Amino acid sequence: MFYLLSILLGSSFGSFLNVCRYRIPRNESIIYPSSFCRECLSEIKWYFNIPVISWIWLKGNCYYCKANINVSYLFIEILTPILFVLNLYSFPIFSNYFLLNLVGIDILTLYFLLIAFIDFSTYKIPNIIILTGSITGLSFTIISKLISPFDNALIGFIFNLLSGLLGFILLESIVFLVALIINKNAFGMGDSKYLFLIGSWIGFKGMVMSFVLAIFIGGIITLLLLLISKIRRGQKIPFGPYLSLGGYLVCFYGEEFWISVIRKISLYS
Repeated sequence: MFYLLSILLGSSFGSFLNVCRYRIPRNESIIYPSSFCRECLSEIKWYFNIPVISWIWLKGNCYYCKANINVSYLFIEILTPILFVLNLYSFPIFSNYFLLNLVGIDILTLYFLLIAFIDFSTYKIPNIIILTGSITGLSFTIISKLISPFDNALIGFIFNLLSGLLGFILLESIVFLVALIINKNAFGMGDSKYLFLIGSWIGFKGMVMSFVLAIFIGGIITLLLLLISKIRRGQKIPFGPYLSLGGYLVCFYGEEFWISVIRKISLYS
């Protein structure tokens, strides 16, 4: 039942993410109008808007004008349910109550995906997503702490709020210092705001570990892309996708797991 529900919800939310990632950067409503083809402006009927199935059925083309539907739409509709199923086995980072923890990591997974794809395509992270994501994270912190008999909701709220603020300040300080040395911003302010969002969900240690993993993974991938000439030296690279990946890995395995991994690496290096 959990597998089926995760697949159905993941597919549905994945389809909704496609709407959000296209409309939010353009300051368009994500509710009205209903889905339509951007080429011929024809309204997309519900039976042409079924996640995954409709894309395959239509062979990646609009039914009316045959305009190409980017394969990234299909990718998100497949990736989201896969992550939702994986989340069934995630570390209880939000709560020891299975359902509550599952709801938390599923919601945060949606923010991870949305920000990653928007930043990848636009090199920007819209403030409205940061705002709603941070408010959602702090609200979920209060709810999860209220339900737990061992935690204090107010302390949890203040801790995550301060964690987010500290993460924002630390990254902006790094940007300032790097700019003094090389006269170039290492990160955009959107990345600092995103770090605040992550801190509002998973606290200081989780936020720091997300950033460390993002730096490590981003560095390896960037080096490989340079070696195969897919990017050029000095080319602007979105950091949001790496923060999303780092944040998800922390949520899935827990920050203590990654702290122990880093300790082992430092011992053998």
